[in-house]
Amino acid sequence: MPELPDVEVFRRYLDATGLHQPIDRVAVDEARVVAHATPEELAAFLRGNPFERTYRRGKHLFAALDGGWLELHFGMTGYLAYYADPADAPEYGHVRFRFTNGHELAFVDRRKLGHVAPVSDLEAYLADLAPGATSLLALAGYPVSRVRLLDRLLAAAERRYDALRAGEEDPFEAWRDALAWLGDPVDVQTPTGVVRGVAEDVDVYGRLQVRLPDGRRHTFSAGDVSLRRTRDEEPPDPDAPQPSRA
Repeated sequence: MPELPDVEVFRRYLDATGLHQPIDRVAVDEARVVAHATPEELAAFLRGNPFERTYRRGKHLFAALDGGWLELHFGMTGYLAYYADPADAPEYGHVRFRFTNGHELAFVDRRKLGHVAPVSDLEAYLADLAPGATSLLALAGYPVSRVRLLDRLLAAAERRYDALRAGEEDPFEAWRDALAWLGDPVDVQTPTGVVRGVAEDVDVYGRLQVRLPDGRRHTFSAGDVSLRRTRDEEPPDPDAPQPSRA
């Protein structure tokens, strides 16, 4: 799945290709990749607007518009493609933004596990997402030797491996106990849409068990899972400078 460096690459790609160009029309070939709106509502939200700037929170990319934002979440296989010739349009470009200069930007998602969504209030939207990742420098407050850190991690892994071989630990229970996010609210992006609930447990096959709002528990064997922010955390200002990645 696209990890943080990949989404940062997509952000820079959008900055380099798709900013400050009014959107002439929006074509949607697969309605399921449009979240929180119909394809017609998405087109009306975007038409005539240029993307002015971008902001990334974790694996969520946002493009600023006059009066709102567009969220792009790339799921496991998504990416962006910008081109001038329609013959260069990529396969699986399920949402295409055509600019007044004739160029197009395609949201490409072969497995349809990502989504695009209009966002009218970014601060409120961010309040429902987990905090973004940070760097070792920002977290510790001082430079951290990656060599020494790797040495300690490998030594700890070796001790754990020896304990598992000796039968002193159950591998499944040890892994399950390390899942710090069990009990947290999550969004699970599936081919049929986003499922929202609480990550309650995992089974012996590694499948995630989510408690749904109606009280039912559903087991997911595949999907892109995003943590949602707990209610007592204050969202940061999206316009504030982000810490440098060390």
